Amino acid sequence: MKKISGANILDVLKVIKTRAIDPGFHCGANESPWMQLVPGTWNKYTLFDLPNNAYVNLFKINPGCSLAPHYHCQPVIGYVIQGKWKYKEYDWVAGPGSTVYESAGTVHTLMNVGKVPMISVFHVTGPSIDVDKNGRQVCYADAFSLRQVVQNYCKAHGIDASFLKKITR
Repeated sequence: MKKISGANILDVLKVIKTRAIDPGFHCGANESPWMQLVPGTWNKYTLFDLPNNAYVNLFKINPGCSLAPHYHCQPVIGYVIQGKWKYKEYDWVAGPGSTVYESAGTVHTLMNVGKVPMISVFHVTGPSIDVDKNGRQVCYADAFSLRQVVQNYCKAHGIDASFLKKITR
């Protein structure tokens, strides 16, 4: 095995750095605003990964509120920061520190069952489809459409949307 000198290691690191596809980013706590898109709920988007049609958001929902029944076309990972929530269709309750895995194609209705606003982080890949009581599609959302919703929300509310450039890949 050939010994690598200190100068050679620096050369290797320079090559690695120049070949990095994406250096990443930092988004401060107040750069992405909380947006109320549905009464009783707020979203704070922290990543739009367009090549993978994915996004990451903090989701907040008030006690007693729920989302429309929906399903995802790809699995979703969630992590609970505050509060308690469940799916109407299941018996378990997720609380602070819980990790939730949502299988693709399973219809669920997220409900805040606690006494404080629930806040969770979700990593969503692919479309989310809201359905009516007969299981028919009534709404479609994905990283592309939600990014446009965020842009429109910021414009309508006089919010600087420059953070979108930073968090969009």
